[in-house]
Amino acid sequence: MSNRVKIIVDVDDNGSVKVLKDTKGGVEKLGKSVDAADKRMGGMNRTSKSLVSTMKQVAIAFGAYKALEAGVRLMRESIQAAGEFETALTDMGKVTDEPLTQIKANIQAIDPALGNSTELVKGYYQVISAGVSEPVAALDLLKTAAKTGKAAHVEQGEVVKGITKIMAAYSKENVTAAQSADMLFAMERAGQTSVAELIPYIGELSAKSAALNINQTELGASFGAITKLAGNTSEAATQYKAVMTSLMKPTDDLTTLLSNYGGAQQAIKEIGFEGVMRLISEAAGGNTEKLAALMGSAEALSGVLAITTDDFNLFNDSMTVMEDRAGSLDSAWQDHLQTYEAVK
Repeated sequence: MSNRVKIIVDVDDNGSVKVLKDTKGGVEKLGKSVDAADKRMGGMNRTSKSLVSTMKQVAIAFGAYKALEAGVRLMRESIQAAGEFETALTDMGKVTDEPLTQIKANIQAIDPALGNSTELVKGYYQVISAGVSEPVAALDLLKTAAKTGKAAHVEQGEVVKGITKIMAAYSKENVTAAQSADMLFAMERAGQTSVAELIPYIGELSAKSAALNINQTELGASFGAITKLAGNTSEAATQYKAVMTSLMKPTDDLTTLLSNYGGAQQAIKEIGFEGVMRLISEAAGGNTEKLAALMGSAEALSGVLAITTDDFNLFNDSMTVMEDRAGSLDSAWQDHLQTYEAVK
C-alpha cells in the first residue's frame, strides 16, 4: 500500500530549489523509497537495470530543465516589473519636485498588502495631480485609497479621484481621506449600490450637495433611499442630481414655498435637508401633480418620491447606516484581508 506525502518546493530566480513544506517527513520517506527500489533492482537483468537508470537520468534532466525554465520566466517577469516601476517613478517628475529617490523610498516602505510598487507609484501620481502635495498627507491619502481600492475591487487611481473630490466638496468641514472612504462604504451598505458604482458620480453628487448645505450623512441617506427604487446607480444619480437642480433653480411654486427662508440653501441650513423634503411633501399633500409642479422635472419628482415614500421610511433606514459610518473602511479592509485574493 502506498503512503502519499506532500512536498512543496520553491524555485528562485537562479533556478535553485528549496523545500517549503514537507508533510509526514516526505523527503526522508522518498529517499527510503528510492533505496528500497534500488535493492529490488538487484534481481533484475542488466537490460532492465540500464533502462531504469536511463529513466532516472531523464527524470533528473527534465526536473532541472523545468527549474531553469521557471527561473528564466521569473527573471523576465522581474525585469519587466522593474521597468514598469522605473517608468512610473520617472513620470512623477511631471507633477512634483519631490526627489524621486525619496518617493521611491517612501513607496517601498508601504505594506505590500496595499499593492505592488508600480501600482502605488501610479496611485501617488493621481494623489499629487489632485492637489494633495504635502508628503505626509499625500502618503496618507495613497494608503487610504489603496485599502479602499483593494477592498472594493476598484482601480486605485479611480479611488483617488473619488476620495479627493469628496474632500474638495466638503473642504470647509476638513473632511479627511479616511472619512471620505468611510462615507463610500457606508453608502454601499445604505443603498442598492457599490463603491465601484459610486466612484464615477460621487464627485458631482458631493459638490452639489455641499453647495446646498447638505451634509455627508444626509447625502448618503437620501441617495440610499433613491437607489432602492431606481433601476440602477446611474438612474439614482440622475434623479438625485435633478432634485439638487430643482433646489438650485426652483420653480415659481417652490420659490414661493421657500420664500420665508430666503431660498433652498438657507432653508436646508436652518431645518436640514430632511426638513425641506418634508416641507415640500406636506405642500403637495400627497398629490403627485402638485409635487411635479413644485419640482419641475420627472427625474426630480422620482427622487423626492423615493426620499419621502412611506413617511421617509427608506430615508430613515439609510440615515441609521450613515450615522454609524465611522470605521467602515477599516471593517471592509479587515474583511478583505481574510479573502483568498489578499493571501494568495
